[in-house]
Order: sequence, then C-alpha cells, then structure tokens
Amino acid sequence: MLAAGIELFPAGKDAGVAYIIGTDEAGYGPSLGPLVISATLWRVPDGAVDGCLYQLLKKSVTALPRKSKRPDRRVWLADSKVVYSTATGLGALERNVRAALACCNVEAHTLHGLLEALDAGCCEHTTTLPWHAGADFDLPLACALDEIDETTATLRNGLAAAGVELLAIRSRVVFPEEFNSSVERLDNKSTLLTQESLRLVRRMLDQCEAGEVRVFCDKHGGRNTYAPALSEHVFDGLVQVVREAKAESVYRISDADRRVEIGFRVGGESSLAVALASMTCKYVRETSMHAWNTFWQSQLPGITPTAGYTTDAARFRRDIADKVAALAWPETLWWRRR
Repeated sequence: MLAAGIELFPAGKDAGVAYIIGTDEAGYGPSLGPLVISATLWRVPDGAVDGCLYQLLKKSVTALPRKSKRPDRRVWLADSKVVYSTATGLGALERNVRAALACCNVEAHTLHGLLEALDAGCCEHTTTLPWHAGADFDLPLACALDEIDETTATLRNGLAAAGVELLAIRSRVVFPEEFNSSVERLDNKSTLLTQESLRLVRRMLDQCEAGEVRVFCDKHGGRNTYAPALSEHVFDGLVQVVREAKAESVYRISDADRRVEIGFRVGGESSLAVALASMTCKYVRETSMHAWNTFWQSQLPGITPTAGYTTDAARFRRDIADKVAALAWPETLWWRRR
C-alpha cells in the first residue's frame, strides 16, 4: 500500500517523458440519472514521474483551501464530495471544473455542448431522451464567467510554471436505458464500471508518446482482481501482477514504447488526476440532473427536485407515477434497475 501523500509508484532511473492518467465515477449507486465515468491525462516533466501533482502545483492548486481571513486564490481540485454538496451549491465545482476544461481547450457553453465535448457522439442518444431533448440550456449555471476566467488564468499559469500539461479530459456518460441493458448483459454493474473505465484509459494511452505512464483508479467496489479486464479492454500483451489486495491492486505492462503501471486503490481521489476526474463526473451528472428536474418541474409545478439517490429517488418515482403512465414511458428508459 502506498504511504499517505505519495502519488506515483517507483519508476526506473531513466523516466523519459512521463504521463499520469486518473479515472473516477459519479452516479454508480443512484436509481435516477446517468452513470458518469471520467479520465484525465497529464504530461509531467522528465524525471517527475515519482512526484506528487499536488506538490508540483502547490502554488496554484490546492486540495483544501485554507480557512483564514485572506482568501485562497488557488484552484480547488479535490474529491468531488469535498468540493460539492447540496448545501454549498454547484458554484465551486463548476468554476474549477470549467477552468480545467478550458486548459484542455474545451469551451462548452451549453449542456449538449458539454456532453458532446467530453463524450463524442453522446448527444446522438441524449437528444432522444424526453427530458434532454428540449433542455440545451446555457452554461455555466452557478458562477460568473469572469470567475471562471480568473480561475483558468491561475491554473494555466501554474501549469506552465511547473512544466505540467493537462492534455485531456474525457468522459463516458451512461444513461439509464443503456445502463439497464448493459448490466443485464454483463450481469454485474461493477463489471460495467470496470469495462468503461478501462476503455477510457485505453483512449488516453493512445495519446501518450513513448515513456513512463502511471494510471490511477479508485477501486471498483470490492473488486481486487483486474488483470483479465486489463487484458480484454486495454492491453494485448502480458499483464504483470505486482500485488492484488484489499487496499490496492497494482499491475505493470509494456505497451508499445510505453511502460505502464496501473493501480486501483481505496481512496484514489487523493491523487490529483483522480480528483479532477471525480469533479468532472460530478459536474456532468449534476448538469444532467438539472435537465431532469427542470423537465419535471414543467410537468408537475412545485415538485421537489431530486439528486437521484435511492431513498429520494423512490419518493420522486411515487410523485411522478401518474404522469409517467400518461406519457407512456417504459420503465427501462428512465429508472435504473440496479
């Protein structure tokens, strides 16, 4: 198990060009709304593969802004559960995610634009969903553009000063109908999460040149064994098992000219690359749920919005039951069965 605060696994003396990939999800447990999986890709200076991104970017990025009379102007990139809550609202999550997206030249000004930029082809399906079809609202939702611009400038300057590049952010958005059919086919939603996460990793690896690559993933439920899935979805070659344990499972692979080490660990969001993936997932899911709630408020004025999690989703389902029946929506279209 890695010691606290250590982000990367040991590399050889000649690290060459180094890349870091982080993946995470939001919406694995809810009954309403999409499952969103995201990955981030970073290039770090030669020899910095053993470094912690938070340490490299400490002048411009923080995992926890300091509490003092003097405001912390650094970019807040942390586990989405820390940055966002229903009590504090969407503002901080939106401002910092959109700043990171801008550093990847993603300038999505509408919901559909955001989905398409992160998950190409997603809107071909999304716009057929009744609650999304007429919901291409403007973004941002909860913060001012000048706040995003200021945060973007801070992050860009910090990345440049540290010699770090945020190369890409990508997502996979799985709406209930596809979620239901995939889980039925695979007979396990954990398998779906692993499959789609590793497919994103493969896409990110295809953007990496020769050199060291470290991949960080939050563990997928109670799963400890990932070698078969890595062979199926990421690598054609031999997957070397370094260790497989409850706290962390680690693998090494030679992939063309890339030397790849991939780890699945509890509390993966302590890695900045995973934390930003976590925040991106949450932002995409929250904007999608905004479309869902806006639709139902137009159909049933006064209905209490939902975040889609199990207990409140059951309440919401009861509230809309008569209207859903009148609309003749099949249950598999909007309700996740597992």
